[in-house]
Amino acid sequence: MSEFSRDSFVRAVVEQRDPCGFAPNAREISHGHAEGRLFGGNLAVLASLCGTPFAPDLSDAILVLEDINEPVYRIDRMLQQLMLSGALHGCRAIVFGECVKCPDDAGGGGRPFDEVLREIAEELGVPCLGGIPFGHIDAQWTIPLGATATLDTRMRQLAVTAYDS
Repeated sequence: MSEFSRDSFVRAVVEQRDPCGFAPNAREISHGHAEGRLFGGNLAVLASLCGTPFAPDLSDAILVLEDINEPVYRIDRMLQQLMLSGALHGCRAIVFGECVKCPDDAGGGGRPFDEVLREIAEELGVPCLGGIPFGHIDAQWTIPLGATATLDTRMRQLAVTAYDS
């Protein structure tokens, strides 16, 4: 575990204080502020739950996503599946971590990754940030799912404000 990851983990689990913060390399996809409960994880797993009794309620959520080994057209398809199923209606923001080994197929006629995220965020009318330190990477935040957080896309900041008791 990297020092960055260990520090975030200790803040989240041991100290129950904000394990996230400023993400200098993040990209503002859709401007805005949001407050909600943190929910998410792997996009492919979440999309596979659509239409099942295990599909989560994403209303009032800041949806935090990541994936690995998925071309952009598959990311697009999974996000569209979540959108068309109604699963994303009511979510307050989308925050995407690192998409490791996700080849950008824009050169082959596909769309760039950020354009796919922007389309979903704009259709939902929610802020969106891409490239936070989360996912299949060495230096990452520990995201306390279920905790309340605020997102400020201009500041490129995700801040945990309250843990559920």
